[in-house]
Amino acid sequence: MLVMNIRTLYSGNIDYTGLGDTVAINMGIIPKDMLSKSNPSSVIINAYQGVVQLSDANTGGYGRSFTVTYTGLTREACVAMATADWVSQAGSGLYAIRIGAQEDVAGLEAKQKPATDLTEYLIDDLPVALSVAADNCSNAADSGNTVQWEYY
Repeated sequence: MLVMNIRTLYSGNIDYTGLGDTVAINMGIIPKDMLSKSNPSSVIINAYQGVVQLSDANTGGYGRSFTVTYTGLTREACVAMATADWVSQAGSGLYAIRIGAQEDVAGLEAKQKPATDLTEYLIDDLPVALSVAADNCSNAADSGNTVQWEYY
């Protein structure tokens, strides 16, 4: 639903330049259950209470794609998301999934900051194999795992 809402919002534009959390919230495309109760005007949360980050990206040219990043994922949630069949729907527009873990990070910091060393799997490499996802989603002690989707 989030991806569809972003596409609808930007349907009259030639690219996704300027997409970000605040723009998406202010334009009313974020489902209410994804807005932070403590900071609903600027923070988007996922079902695991980690932060969701939206951004324009440059696949296919400047601003021609966008990313949706889920932080604060448990290892199990990260593996489940990475191994899901995201490309079975024709025309999904998914370009890549990136997954990774923050080492030695726990608690609130793990929920708010994405891992910086994400491994990329392009559309032809999906779904990610279970053993590969488990290796990439390696923060088993807490919720320091990240999954990022890039769409065009």
